[in-house]
Amino acid sequence: MINIVFVVPYPEMEETVKKIFNTHPQKNILYENISVVYAEKVKVNELKGDIVIARGLTFQKIKKYKPLMPKIELSISALDIINALRQCIKKYNPEKIALIGNYSSIAEAEPFFDLLDCNIEVFNKDILKNISSTFKLAKQHGCDAFIGGYSVYIYAKERNEKCLIIKTGKEAILNAINEAIRTYEILKNNKIFKIIIEHSKSGIVYVDKYFKITIMNEEAQKYLKNSKTNNFYQKHIKDVFDFMLDGIKNVFSKGKEIANELHKIGDVKITATYMPIFIGNIVTGVIITFNNVEKIQQDEIQIRKKLSLKGLYAKYTFKDIIYKSKIMAQTVEQAKKIAKVSSNVLIMGETGTGKELFAQSIHNASSRKNGPFVAINCASLPENLIESELFGYTSGAFTSAVKGGKTGLIELAHNGTLFLDEISEVPISFQSKLLRVLQEHEVRRIGDDKTISVDVRIISALNKNIYQLVKDGLFRRDLLYRLDVLRLYTPPLRSMPEDIIELFMYYVRAFNRKIGSKITHITPKAAKLLENYKFEGNVREMRNIVERACVISSSAVVNYDDMYNALYNKNVVYNNSNMKNKISNIKNKDSEKQIIEQTLIETKFNRKRAAELLGMDRTTLWRKIRKMNIRI
Repeated sequence: MINIVFVVPYPEMEETVKKIFNTHPQKNILYENISVVYAEKVKVNELKGDIVIARGLTFQKIKKYKPLMPKIELSISALDIINALRQCIKKYNPEKIALIGNYSSIAEAEPFFDLLDCNIEVFNKDILKNISSTFKLAKQHGCDAFIGGYSVYIYAKERNEKCLIIKTGKEAILNAINEAIRTYEILKNNKIFKIIIEHSKSGIVYVDKYFKITIMNEEAQKYLKNSKTNNFYQKHIKDVFDFMLDGIKNVFSKGKEIANELHKIGDVKITATYMPIFIGNIVTGVIITFNNVEKIQQDEIQIRKKLSLKGLYAKYTFKDIIYKSKIMAQTVEQAKKIAKVSSNVLIMGETGTGKELFAQSIHNASSRKNGPFVAINCASLPENLIESELFGYTSGAFTSAVKGGKTGLIELAHNGTLFLDEISEVPISFQSKLLRVLQEHEVRRIGDDKTISVDVRIISALNKNIYQLVKDGLFRRDLLYRLDVLRLYTPPLRSMPEDIIELFMYYVRAFNRKIGSKITHITPKAAKLLENYKFEGNVREMRNIVERACVISSSAVVNYDDMYNALYNKNVVYNNSNMKNKISNIKNKDSEKQIIEQTLIETKFNRKRAAELLGMDRTTLWRKIRKMNIRI
């Protein structure tokens, strides 16, 4: 909830503000706190809330005495002033009106004063301190009526002077509330941004166009000579981290990122990246991110213990792909054609559709089959380690580095294939570096000053909509063009019903060998139940189902009950009225088909019982079964 403190400049406004609060489209995030106070009595130091809305003198007072409090000024329009003048003329018929206040809209209203058939003089002195002298001066100038804010009104009424308040319109009040909400969201995002920076494990420094530091997180401050001081703000970078000056100058002059610069702070080696910040086409600042090189090595050792790299060879071939369907036959034939060339490949498909199986098969059928096959899951690597993992580092990059350094995975895949699983998870900040490797066919280890030529075929895989990621700015379009030369789709299991039983029995035989079970076949009803299953996890889910069915079965045959218990929770109970409501509210045909199929399964394909649960007669159910091509 946003706690908005609305300081009402005159009591009559309170009701209007409450009505606007109560009818506001974002009411669910608003917490109203309306204070009826005026300039002389407002207790600025006691104001509490996320953001305050005030007008005129009250706003000026809050601005002066509480400068850090987020605030929105409730504006007074030229129309508000004109309306107040017209009402004053109508009510008092004065000889001359004193308009008292510092309102930016007075200049817009003044051209219309001559149309009001009354003498009007503006007194825009600092009436917060000398309102009495302003009144005295106005009376000396012949003013016999006054308009202004609530402070002016109270002062005049106490002395029986003719006076009206300049009232703010509903539109201005609504605009102020909307602006308060927008301001709060900006402030909240800034807080989130600061939290992210402060919790980063990398040192972060931002330098403006004058080479002065405006941001430095706690991790970066650890490298200061006196880590306890925070006296770095607006200091020249040469007075804090002098070694960064040349890199920053280079970025300002060329407008390009500088990556993996090796520096030394005392006895500590760091690797730093300098990135330009653009406003339009002009570099307005530079962000420097840096890490302790020795810490990168230590983290990498820990990651390697947890990371399951799949070796440097491919054990699967096209013979290991089990299928009978025409769709899979066409997919295999396409993959065999892809294997004959060395272009990069993008394999797209749902989770569990065998993308790595195809990648290994393509490698083993290609001219690179005698070279290494290096596989890595991009989602399993932290952002700060993916570069050292793929590029490697030199022996001089770390204080305790082993002789010879570490060979990166791209180097290890030289003359072979590098399989990048879940390529969509590669951080956007690293994608430009990967693109350069693909363009130049060269890689440079961290801490090295030379490049190494590599001949690597990249096979990438993903289960997300890569084109949507490009559209959303999360994946570089130019990198996609480098990866998406040849394309292969691995079809979901539900699109190949003729492969379901074949795969099931293949994994049954494998499970028999594993635990010594002796399952030989499944009953026709069990097979039909299996063929109607959705397989959202595809082949990977199929393996789990096989294991459950084999464990559940008490004989050499998997029957209907065994299969049902392996696929579904047998305790699921359908409520007749709830099912009727579901069917009656369905607008999507696929959803209706799914519910009908599920109901048939739950009733063990008893169409009479299924029709009763679905709230339709058997003829209607039969017609839908035929129309939707539902297997029974």
